[in-house]
Amino acid sequence: MGKTLRVLLVEDSEDDALLMVKELEHGGYALAFERVETAEAMADALEKQTWDLVIADYSLPQFSAPAALEVLQRVGLDLPFIVVSGTIGEDVAVGCMKAGAHDFFLKGNLTRLPVAIERELREAEGRRERKRTEDVLKASEEGYRLLMGSITDGVQLQDPELRYLLVNDELASMAQMPKEKMLGRTMTDLFPGVEKTMFFKTYKKVLETGEPGVASDEFVFPDGRRRWLEVHAYPAPEGILVIVRDITERRSLEEQLRHAQRLESIGQLAGGVAHDFNGILTGIIGYTQLLLDQVEEDSPICRDLTRVRELTDRAATLTRQLLAFGRRQTLERIVLNINKQVHDSTEMLKRLIGEDIDLVFAPAPDLGNVLVDPVQLAQVLMNFVLNARDAMPKGGT
Repeated sequence: MGKTLRVLLVEDSEDDALLMVKELEHGGYALAFERVETAEAMADALEKQTWDLVIADYSLPQFSAPAALEVLQRVGLDLPFIVVSGTIGEDVAVGCMKAGAHDFFLKGNLTRLPVAIERELREAEGRRERKRTEDVLKASEEGYRLLMGSITDGVQLQDPELRYLLVNDELASMAQMPKEKMLGRTMTDLFPGVEKTMFFKTYKKVLETGEPGVASDEFVFPDGRRRWLEVHAYPAPEGILVIVRDITERRSLEEQLRHAQRLESIGQLAGGVAHDFNGILTGIIGYTQLLLDQVEEDSPICRDLTRVRELTDRAATLTRQLLAFGRRQTLERIVLNINKQVHDSTEMLKRLIGEDIDLVFAPAPDLGNVLVDPVQLAQVLMNFVLNARDAMPKGGT
C-alpha cells in the first residue's frame, strides 16, 4: 500500500467517485475518503474529520464546486481544492482558479491527477511550514536557528549589507556551495550580477521600509544553472530573513496548463470555423447534385461536375476532422424533438450520400423530447451517415 491520503469528495455520482478513487490508488495512494453532496454534509465532514484535500465536481443537483470552495474558506482550512467536471469551459476554469481553487481536470482525463495532488500537498505543507516559521521568528533569534534545519525551503539570515549570517542546508544545496563558503560573505561576492535581479531590489526595499516583500525571478547560478526562485523576505533584528523556494517545476506545470488552454481555444475556434465552412460546402454539394441531375452522364460537363463533387467531399472530410478537434467546447443544450431534427436534415444528407444509396427515415411515433446540443447532434448524424456511405462503395440502403 502507498501513502495514506484522506480525501473529501464533493460528488453526486458514485461511479465517478469510484473512478477518481481508482485513479488515485493507481497513482500509489492508500485512500480514505468520504463522498458528500450538500453544503451541510461537507461542513459536517470538515468538522468531524481531518482531510488532506478536497476534490469537487463543478456542478451537482444541490451543490457546486464554487459553493464548496466557499464552505472550505468559511471554516478557515488551508486544504488543496481541486475541481473536476465532465465539461468545463476555459472561462469557468479560470474563474475557479481565481476564486481559490488550486487545479482543475476534465473527468475524461484524470491521468495527471495523482501528480497534481502530490504537488499541491507539497505546496500546502510548504505554506504551513512558512507560517510556522513566521510565528517562531517573532519569539527570538534562537527561533531562527532552530528552524533553519527543520524546513524544506532555503532559509538565509542577512545583515543590512546582505552578508550571510545564517544559512540552512537546503539553501546551501540549492546554491551548491558549502555553508562555510557562504557565511560572512555578501550576495554580490558570491553571485556576480545579482544586484540586477528582482531579489536584490526586494531585499533592499525590505531593509529600507521594514515591510515584508515577495519576488520571483529566474536566477542564474555561477555554474550556469538557471532556476526560477520565489523569495519571501521579512525584516529581522539583524537585517532580513529570507525564505527561498525553487519553483522551476511549478512554472513548468503552469506553462503546460497555459499551453493546454491555448490548444483548447484553438480547437474551439477550429470547430466554429469548420462548422460555418461545412454549411457552405453543403450548399455547393447540393447545387452540384442538382446540376448533375440535369446533364447527360457521358458529357464533359458531367465529368467536371463529378470532379467538383469529389473535391467538396474531400473538403467535407477535412471539416469533420476540424469539428472533431474542437469537440471539447462548452455544450449549449436545448430541448428539441430528435425526429424533427433528423427529418429537417434528410434532404441535406441525401445530397451528401449520392443517388446510389437510399436514405430511409423511420421515426418512432412516441419518441419524446431531449436536452441536447443541436450542433453536436447534427455533427454526429452527418458523421454517421457519411461513414455508412463510405462503407457501401457499391451502393445500398
